[in-house]
Amino acid sequence: MSKYLKLLLCCALIATTVAPAANAAVKTGSICPKLGAKATFAGKQFRCIKSGKKIVWSVGLSIFTPNKPKTPTPTPPATPVITQVNFAEPTLPTVFDFTGGRNLSINITLESNIEIDIPRSRLEFKIPYGQWSIPSQTRTIQGEATQLSKNSGKIQYKIEFNLEEYDPIGRYNFIVEPLTSGNKVVEVLNNSRKIYPLDLSRAYWGKGEVRTLTPSPAYEYSSFKNEKFSRTPWVGRNVVLLTYSPNLDPGVMSRILHALDAGYDTYKEVTQYTPGIARAYNGKITIAEMTPETVGCGAACGYLGATGIEIQSPLFMRLYNGVRDHDQFDEPLFYELGRNFWNYGKYQEVLVGNSGSAKWFDINTTGFAVFMRYFVTEVNGIPIGPNDGPNKPGLEFKADMLNLMKTQRASKDNDFGGTFFSTKFDAYGFGVYGFWSSLIYYFMPAQNRTEYVNKFLLSLGTQSSPRSVAESVNNVVKALSFAVGRDISQEFYSELNFNDAKNF
Repeated sequence: MSKYLKLLLCCALIATTVAPAANAAVKTGSICPKLGAKATFAGKQFRCIKSGKKIVWSVGLSIFTPNKPKTPTPTPPATPVITQVNFAEPTLPTVFDFTGGRNLSINITLESNIEIDIPRSRLEFKIPYGQWSIPSQTRTIQGEATQLSKNSGKIQYKIEFNLEEYDPIGRYNFIVEPLTSGNKVVEVLNNSRKIYPLDLSRAYWGKGEVRTLTPSPAYEYSSFKNEKFSRTPWVGRNVVLLTYSPNLDPGVMSRILHALDAGYDTYKEVTQYTPGIARAYNGKITIAEMTPETVGCGAACGYLGATGIEIQSPLFMRLYNGVRDHDQFDEPLFYELGRNFWNYGKYQEVLVGNSGSAKWFDINTTGFAVFMRYFVTEVNGIPIGPNDGPNKPGLEFKADMLNLMKTQRASKDNDFGGTFFSTKFDAYGFGVYGFWSSLIYYFMPAQNRTEYVNKFLLSLGTQSSPRSVAESVNNVVKALSFAVGRDISQEFYSELNFNDAKNF
């Protein structure tokens, strides 16, 4: 081997020995083989640099390796959620008799895959207006729902209805409104209003005292216009009904007479007055069914202070149909008894006298009949029928009348003249006579109500003859004060805003 070849081989061996392996450790400041050489170790890059007379490894610099973007895992498309609402048909009784208990409870079951609001429901008794002889009305009772259970989307509710003692009997509808979620109607095809018919019943008013009734032979009746008509008498204890037909239902006629007889008894008790005889059957008050052409006056009318009432046939049939179908008694005949029992001569003396004005007397005369039709039915627990004007259930209409004086008290714009001596308008159509009736009720105590009415009427009849309307009004105030056992003049004149009555 030549000298030169040996030298090259020696140099190659030295270089191989000095150069670091790819994974050999490199340490800053240690001797490195060649200026400018580079090495990578532990994620850092080192370079050979000159330090003084030595060639050493530099400080390692971290190598930046950009993160590789991850490929996103594809999300499968969501399965659309279809809103589902199912309403299980409720099981209703064929007839619900609320004689023994007035709480009607109905269970309903819903299934839904979304949150559902508490269902809204009601009972509705509705007879649309058709003809005068049919007592039309709408009675609505809201249901109160309580959740009984909830399991896997199936929810059971109990819905309760509180009936009044003398609610009409007959066909009602149980109505469930479309279901809502967050107060918004759930938009699915089967979420519609649900209507289920339900018959409600109770014991007839006065059932235990009603007797079997047989009509008497035909009777020749002399009308208010002194015309002769053949009528069929149905005889009660105090009252005789004279009808066109002898073929009416004896049970219904008996119930009507039982109510009118009870009303008569109450009138006699509180007024301490017996009407004079004008039209009578064996000394008893007659109520004669007439045609619109032959009736003495209006739809119905009665003599003031004397016996005798006439009523148009459609209005009588309204009473008959209401009792037969719904155990409700129309009010006009109880009102007309108030005409018969108004002691005309006595009250004219203390309400007109020398005042020169009969207006306040006329308001008291008709107001008395309006008041007494409610009072005698209330005292005897007679279920009254709907009012013929707004066709509201009788007790709801009565509640409106009772509120008239409360409204009067709250308003500073209404005075005596504006309430009683002008064409008084109110939302219910009562007029001034309803306000007079409300006035008598306003001062009525919770107890001894019959005694209160009795004392008021008896005291009114003993007042002095007035020389002005103001004195006539004050006679009523004094009679009311006697009836309640305290002076109510401050309440009447100031609290009810009737102070201007002193100037009439």
